[in-house]
Amino acid sequence: MNFSKFVIYNLSLLLICSNFSCINADEQQNTDISEKSIKPERRWQLGNFYFYPDSNKVEKKSDFNLIDIDKYEILKILYYEFIKNKNEKEIKLLWPVEGFTCITSHFDDKENRTSSHGAIDIAGYGIFGASVRAPIDMIITYASYGYNGGYGNLVTGAFQHNGKSYQIYFGHLSKLSATRGTNVLAGSIIGLVGNSGFSTGPHLHFEIRENGQRIDPELFAYDY
Repeated sequence: MNFSKFVIYNLSLLLICSNFSCINADEQQNTDISEKSIKPERRWQLGNFYFYPDSNKVEKKSDFNLIDIDKYEILKILYYEFIKNKNEKEIKLLWPVEGFTCITSHFDDKENRTSSHGAIDIAGYGIFGASVRAPIDMIITYASYGYNGGYGNLVTGAFQHNGKSYQIYFGHLSKLSATRGTNVLAGSIIGLVGNSGFSTGPHLHFEIRENGQRIDPELFAYDY
């Protein structure tokens, strides 16, 4: 198990211990979740998933088809489901490029990179010049043409939520429509999709940071 798997595995176990209900399918009551106490038909519940630890099965509440899957993958799915549900309850964003929902590079992608992407790329036929909109009310913290460390023409915006600071990066733009220091409302046009900076084709680099740390934009809920 590599380091990233080790970290997610242990984070997942912590989340399981603190957020799962360990339920017997017949008794429907909370029980100890230690390995010795796990019996057939006992399951862990998180969000829309049930996990049967003895048989390596995972099922959705609305889908009774059990799927064989690696334990690490189950923990990863449940971990991300927990984070997604948590963020959905806290923050809902507008999708930044209306009409274009294709993600060509995900947060963890490492293809042709020395580290994970740390953002998502939104692309699609005809996307060049499409409007990029603010996903939430925010203040523009940076707006500049140029290479900008590979981001190309770049706009960043910031907002606060529940004591946490968030910053959103919109990279590779063809045109900027926002000015540093201005407050913009959700849905405001802040620029146009382009192909500037270190880019292999027209797309929007969409990056979210929480208290300075990159987090997966796909963990949030969106209005399209």
